[in-house]
Amino acid sequence: MASSFLRSPAATKEVCTRYARNHLAGGLSTRHKGSACDAFVGIYHTSKKTISIRPKYGFCVGVRRASRSPLFSSIANNVDSSKETSECDNVSALLQDAFSTGETDAVQDSLVSYSILQSLLDDNQSAAEDVADILIKSAIEAATSDCIGTGRNVGGLNRVNLAAILNAILASCCERTDDLGGTVALALLEQMDEMHSDDETTMVAPDLVSLSLVYHALEQTSSHPEAQQAILERAQRLAKKGAGSQRRKALAAERRRKPPGSDEGDIRLVEQRLQSLYGSDIHILYQDDDLLIVSKPPGMVCYHNKKTSAGKITTSRKKKSRAANNGKDDGSNDGGDGKLMDISLEDALIDMAFPLSTVNPSARGIVHRLDRGTSGAIVLAKNDETHLRLVASFFLRKATKVYSALVPGSCLQNIDGDEDANVSAMLTIGSEGEIDLPVDRRPAKSKYRVVKMYGHQEEQTQQPTPEAILLEVQTLTGRKHQVRVHCASGLGRPIFLDPLYSTKPAAAASAPKQQSRDKKKAQKGGKETEIVDDEALPTAIQNVLKVGRYHPEQFFLHAKSLSILGVTVDAPFPTWWSDTFDEWELKKEA
Repeated sequence: MASSFLRSPAATKEVCTRYARNHLAGGLSTRHKGSACDAFVGIYHTSKKTISIRPKYGFCVGVRRASRSPLFSSIANNVDSSKETSECDNVSALLQDAFSTGETDAVQDSLVSYSILQSLLDDNQSAAEDVADILIKSAIEAATSDCIGTGRNVGGLNRVNLAAILNAILASCCERTDDLGGTVALALLEQMDEMHSDDETTMVAPDLVSLSLVYHALEQTSSHPEAQQAILERAQRLAKKGAGSQRRKALAAERRRKPPGSDEGDIRLVEQRLQSLYGSDIHILYQDDDLLIVSKPPGMVCYHNKKTSAGKITTSRKKKSRAANNGKDDGSNDGGDGKLMDISLEDALIDMAFPLSTVNPSARGIVHRLDRGTSGAIVLAKNDETHLRLVASFFLRKATKVYSALVPGSCLQNIDGDEDANVSAMLTIGSEGEIDLPVDRRPAKSKYRVVKMYGHQEEQTQQPTPEAILLEVQTLTGRKHQVRVHCASGLGRPIFLDPLYSTKPAAAASAPKQQSRDKKKAQKGGKETEIVDDEALPTAIQNVLKVGRYHPEQFFLHAKSLSILGVTVDAPFPTWWSDTFDEWELKKEA
């Protein structure tokens, strides 16, 4: 019976309807006629001959008799339908609906939950090339739709969305641990290359994320070792192509260097040298032959998009920095000339000849980043193979990141513009929840938990409320500024000293860079950041501004823990955080 069914859901339903009307009219009631149609569609779906139709009813009276009838087959055979076209339509509709709902996460989840790869392979006699062709054509059709956002359109094709959908399809291949995932991922990559070489306007070139996902899919099987090595070499060529002449020389020298071991004495020496540059709040949390995980201090950038003289490491600057930081144990860092914090973590490690991956030439070893004002755990790749694994892990949401955020005890902002929607409905210690709020018009989710409350102030109309609340926020997606936006707009409690999304001290607001950011934010329709007097902040927060350790972009957000590739680390709070907590504790005891 399955061979008689059509690939097109619309054609299948038409056949079922016509059969129910013509053949079952004398034996079934009107209700049973409809049930027969749905039952046929259900049989069609469960036999994995389609991917988007589900039965609404169970099997009903007369279905067995109808399924054996030659009349049904004759009607089915007379309906003209193209197998490949209808399969593309089905997959395209699935991709379009998923992407419009939850972007790449929803696309990946839909492909996996509906077992699309297996269904298509069953229909195409295990031909990975045919499956790849259907998936790519479906992605192009979905990205051409007007229903899934805006982007750079060429002839109706949204290339940004196409790249995202294709990477999500590759990610779904990584969910399989057998040869199927790697085989289809490799076929997808080959067809993307072929289509891009034929016409660059209708296909995007695979990027580093694409290569990382294919590498990860191939790594889970032992059947394609040569292909896996070829992907690695291609990623290195892509990096070389995107680097300038000076960078290319540095990359070539790095690849020729023999990989060092993981000597504990050497890594302690690296940590001491970093602390001599940045102060005592920088720590090496973990390292092996593949990974380096550092707890970065606030005010330090991970890497520079553009190289400037302010960020250049010189012998005189290092001497000034070490002299300025000698004997300090408060985590502060003035760099001697006030410019040291412009030196990135990447540049400092390169200056020490520390091994870093080369497949991201603009940010060696960097796979993710923390904002300048955010402290805490950041992972770096020491070789190119690990870099690809880390990129794939972050895209597949297999990295767990938990942040600590210090926020006001009472709600300071309307939540989603609704004065009545108040998650501040008295947060208590141990209370938790989920924030589902778009960030920059993109889906974003976070989980939060109240860890501790500090200080209490009496109000006439309410119970005593804390001056500050310490939150743990786990990001389920990876949007830029996600925690900052979710605290400010999702909980109505902007992070203390946040210069972009919070009420901020006048000293920070006067910075030219911050004024420019506020202007851009207002132009995009965002709320202009409110400027407040320092006295409006809790006393413990005011003292942070007075002790000379305040950086204009420093705020109370800390990457507390990171778990990736089987490694889990916890980053200690910066010294100025601990001092702030201690002040509240002393005030409480008094």
